[in-house]
Amino acid sequence: MSLVTLPATASIEEILPILKRDGAIILSDFVTDEDTRDFLEELAPHNQREYENPSVADVNKYAAEMGEGFLASNTVRVYGLLGKCPKTITKILQNPVGKGIFKGVLDDVTHARVGNQHLVTSTTYLLSGAIGYRILPGAEAQILHRDQTIHSVKAEANSLFTSMMGIMVAGTESTAKNGATNVIPGSHLWGPERAPQPEEAVPAIMKKGSALFWFGSSYHGGGANTEDVASPTAIRQGIACFICREYYRQEENQTLAVPASVAHTLPEDVLAISGWRKASGGAGFVESLDPIDA
Repeated sequence: MSLVTLPATASIEEILPILKRDGAIILSDFVTDEDTRDFLEELAPHNQREYENPSVADVNKYAAEMGEGFLASNTVRVYGLLGKCPKTITKILQNPVGKGIFKGVLDDVTHARVGNQHLVTSTTYLLSGAIGYRILPGAEAQILHRDQTIHSVKAEANSLFTSMMGIMVAGTESTAKNGATNVIPGSHLWGPERAPQPEEAVPAIMKKGSALFWFGSSYHGGGANTEDVASPTAIRQGIACFICREYYRQEENQTLAVPASVAHTLPEDVLAISGWRKASGGAGFVESLDPIDA
C-alpha cells in the first residue's frame, strides 16, 4: 500500500477522510517553485553552521527522551526555524489548505461546569516546532516512531485522537533512495502493544514543493539515503512544522527560541498560534495577560 497523493487544490472534504483513514497524505504543489527556492535560500546559511557528518552518539544525547538511537547520523538539523527562517515558516503556517487540515484534526470543543455556569470552549492548535532537514548520502534510516510520544500520550487502538500532527514540505525531490520519510499507513489506529516493523513502511515519494501531512500517532521515520554522492538528487532537504493541540506543551519554546527582533515582525495570526496569545482556556498567560501584551 502506498500513500495517497492529491493535488493541493483538493477540497478539505476530500483530504480529511483519507488522512483520517491512512494517518498520512501527500499534497502535490503545496507551494510553488518560487516558494521552494526562497525556502532553500533562507535555510542555506543555517545549514552551514552544522557539521555535515554528526555521529549517532553526539546527536542522540539531546534526544534521549525519545529512546535509544532516535536520531540518524549524516543528517543536518536546524531547529528554531520560526526565528531563523520566519518568511518560510509564516508561508507554511498561513497556507489555507494546511490551516484547514490542522483545524480538521486538532481543533476541539470542550465542556466544563464552573459553579452553575456551563462553559463551552473551542480550542485550536499551536506551532510546536519547526525544523529544517538535510539528509546526506550515507544517512541511516531513522527508527520508526510516533511524534506524540513527546507528549506522553496513551495510545488507544482505533482512536483518531492525537496530540499533534506534522507537515513536511519537500525542498527537493524525495525518493526511496535519498531518504524519503517512511510511513506505515493505518498505524495511527494501532494500540500500544503493536511494534512497528520496517517492512510495513512505505516511502513518501514527493516532488519538490509537495507536502506530507501525518498524524502524531502514525509510525514513521526518515529513510536511509543510499544515493550516490554524484547524483543530482543525492541530498534530500525538507522543512517540517509540528503542530499540537493548544493545551499541550510545545516541543520548542517559541517565545524563547524566536528573537524579540524577529517576533516583532511576525503577523498577528502567526504570533497567536506560536505562543504569544493565551490558549482558549486561558493557559500561557504572563501576569494574567497574553504574552504579547505583557
